[in-house]
Amino acid sequence: MPPFRNIISALALASCLTMNAQGIASWMATEHDFGTFSELLKKVSCDIRFVNTGDSAIVITKVQPTCGCTASDFTREPIAPGDTATVSLTYSAVARPGQFQKDVFVYTSGTPRKTVLTIKGNVIASPQTVDELYPFAVGNSLHLDSGIVPLGEIVRGRTKMLYITAYNASTGPLVMNAASHAGHIIARTIPDTVPPGHRATITVFYDSKNAPLWGLNTDSVEVSARPIGSGAPVARNVQIMAVVVDDFDQTGSFRADVPTITTSTDRLNIETIHRDKEKSLSFVIKNTGEQTLHLRRFSAAEKGIKIKCDKKSLRTGKTAKVKVTVSPKDFSNELINTAINILSNDPNNHNMEVRVVGLIQ
Repeated sequence: MPPFRNIISALALASCLTMNAQGIASWMATEHDFGTFSELLKKVSCDIRFVNTGDSAIVITKVQPTCGCTASDFTREPIAPGDTATVSLTYSAVARPGQFQKDVFVYTSGTPRKTVLTIKGNVIASPQTVDELYPFAVGNSLHLDSGIVPLGEIVRGRTKMLYITAYNASTGPLVMNAASHAGHIIARTIPDTVPPGHRATITVFYDSKNAPLWGLNTDSVEVSARPIGSGAPVARNVQIMAVVVDDFDQTGSFRADVPTITTSTDRLNIETIHRDKEKSLSFVIKNTGEQTLHLRRFSAAEKGIKIKCDKKSLRTGKTAKVKVTVSPKDFSNELINTAINILSNDPNNHNMEVRVVGLIQ
């Protein structure tokens, strides 16, 4: 009969071997490329497999896609040593044209605990999707998701970046270009050569420090495209709109020592005016605040209104005279009812309005 200690050693060795037994997920592949396919297919699927090359069963505990566009299914029962498990992945291409790459996390009870699977491909958009997602055409080939880009308010001296997505709906590669004649706008395309069915990004950098006007600035970026090796490019303009304002965080209404704009009237009534004659009226602006008032810009929606102010800055208590000239021939109807907008650095009333009313005979 073997010594007792030999029995103990044998049992310990067997226990150790049992504890070290584990399943090993040896993946046949961790990536699948669907290639280029039509959106009209709606969905594409693939199976990615692994073999359990370990000495213990494996269970797939969870499969977690990183996007709602990807659905998954997988082997639910334990995978014995030598057996194969399958993870099925389905990508929904509806309304998702262009290139895609999606990751899916697979968790198992074996080694490795976590594996990243990747699916990728390129979806050729249906004509309906092109019209819905990229409604602004540059010729017949390139389509943009936006033709007018409002940046909103931007503090003078600050910058903004904006992005426009382009889609090549043609059957061949396109050479793209984006440029602006405005000195405060820089536009670039990434990439500059776009394969068929692929997307590109137009990056627009806006530097408000060099914007020519206070208030509304309307500029444009010219986007052009041409097939490789043929003809002149086709182009269209994308409007870029921004409202340049003062930094009211520094001169905010919580401070007492701010400039304050007041006007002698909020309405100029020219009464009755003949179509072939001009008429001028005036009003007074006064700074009743404690800091210098800067009159940034005067504007009117109607081209028949001309505005002239004798000062650009007013110290506290000072006034400026504003002359308004109305040219009836530039109005399309007989009723005058328009507004003069006054932009200033008054944080409480930085866009003030004086209306102009009257009747043309």
